[in-house]
Amino acid sequence: MLHEPRHDDGQDATTTAALRGETADDGTTPAFVLRVTSGPAAGAARLLDWASGARVLIGKSATCDVQVPDAGVSRRHVALSRAGSMVRLTDLDSTNGTRVDGMLVTDVRLRGGETITIGESELRLVRTGMSAPEPARRGSFGRVLGRSFDMERVFELAARLAPTALPIIVEGETGTGKELLAEAIHEASPRAAGPFVVLDCVGVESDPAILFGGDQPGALEQASRGTLVLDNVDELPPDAQARLVTVLRDAAIARGGAWRPLDMRVVATSRRDLDREVQDGRFREDLLYRLAGARIDLPPLRARHGDVELLAEYFWKLHRGDGPLPKSVVLLLARQPLPGNVTELSHVIARRVALGHDAHPRAWMGAPLAARPRETRGPDVIDEIVAQRLSLPAARQRVIDEFERRYLVAALEDHGGNVTRAAATSGLTRRHFHSLLAKSRSSSRPPPLPEE
Repeated sequence: MLHEPRHDDGQDATTTAALRGETADDGTTPAFVLRVTSGPAAGAARLLDWASGARVLIGKSATCDVQVPDAGVSRRHVALSRAGSMVRLTDLDSTNGTRVDGMLVTDVRLRGGETITIGESELRLVRTGMSAPEPARRGSFGRVLGRSFDMERVFELAARLAPTALPIIVEGETGTGKELLAEAIHEASPRAAGPFVVLDCVGVESDPAILFGGDQPGALEQASRGTLVLDNVDELPPDAQARLVTVLRDAAIARGGAWRPLDMRVVATSRRDLDREVQDGRFREDLLYRLAGARIDLPPLRARHGDVELLAEYFWKLHRGDGPLPKSVVLLLARQPLPGNVTELSHVIARRVALGHDAHPRAWMGAPLAARPRETRGPDVIDEIVAQRLSLPAARQRVIDEFERRYLVAALEDHGGNVTRAAATSGLTRRHFHSLLAKSRSSSRPPPLPEE
């Protein structure tokens, strides 16, 4: 939240120095301070030190880092992020727009000294003191790789959060590696010896027991003393959201006529803007409060300058490409949008390895490895499910289960039964891939057992 400018003994020395425009003794003064110069929050200030997140969110919502209680300000109005020696300002599709020095903007870089106008409030961006020293270059966090500035910032934040008990929301486009980052945080935490449970919230609508339990413990209890990943948390139906708020508040769940205490860390992932989901009435604000102890934004691959070649080389070795990664492949990849992000890049490299150097780029840049023979099951599986006249949630879950079963079979066949390589190509953690295998083995037509 905003810092009120005060200079008593209770305020951090660096904060005091920055707000005065000075340099702290340890040389770690943040480069920028955001001051509210007019409007309901006038007189307040915020340090932009980037230590608590990759972005500083400004808006009317209490979940924003800078809360501006102005009627003309959207719940989640604008974001500030670091862009080298400058600050990047991004309007978040606000209702009334954002102006910088009187000009309507959507995405700009600021040097300091500008006035930002949102609603009836004005905020002044002030460059002050010295920049904080750059963190040590990591290059990876767990099995998440990257050397771009944005990913180094993600690694630094994840390393700070891992030892804590804070719930975390990991947001990002499809294929950016949200689940893999959640696993890396778990493995770097004091709960690393405990279970790592991944629950796809898409299935909760048709079967709430997979989360809350019924005759058997659900995911909440299965993750005891470990980490529970609520994958696609934005897909939780309203009744499950309401119940989850109570469970997280009480740290206990009622099952089998008894209250059972809960002790797990929750990491929620979402490909959607959860603040926008709250604003549009599709996600509960009180649940967002419970989940957003901290937030990590995973950047899309197109914003990770220098990471495509690094990741391509990693996948080339993973998929057993011959010799070094050809430079011609790197040059082609640099010109591709790769909307599926890291997951799509893995698939592209896998196809290139499988088809060989003689294959035309069109064959491996966007085509499947080969036409796989379709399983014969008589009528189409969707027609069969529709004919059963199940409820929509139950029918949808049947379709998802069948898709997952076929996907696992294909992934394992592509990699000779090796779960590690199949999981990496699928964009899943090894643990989650194993859990899906276990569920598939309980069906009438299980995939082959892995050979490792």
